[in-house]
Amino acid sequence: MKNLLKLKELTPIDKLVIITIQDNTVFDECIMTSQDIANSIGLSRKKTLDSIQKLEELDYITCKVEASFRSRKTKITQRLLNLIKE
Repeated sequence: MKNLLKLKELTPIDKLVIITIQDNTVFDECIMTSQDIANSIGLSRKKTLDSIQKLEELDYITCKVEASFRSRKTKITQRLLNLIKE
């Protein structure tokens, strides 16, 4: 976790989003919506979505959104797991 906090490419918001996703992961998936994540860390949905998109682009998380069920399944990638475990 210490290495995650040292990453200069991530903003404090990005780090909070990662920690929230990690804390709410069950069976390798976090099923919180972007609004749920935003509410849990006190951010706007827009800032949360921007952070989620950035984390996907950096290959730290993967997201699958099912619009018909209004759900989001987020997984932490192996790249991020390696950083957290070091």
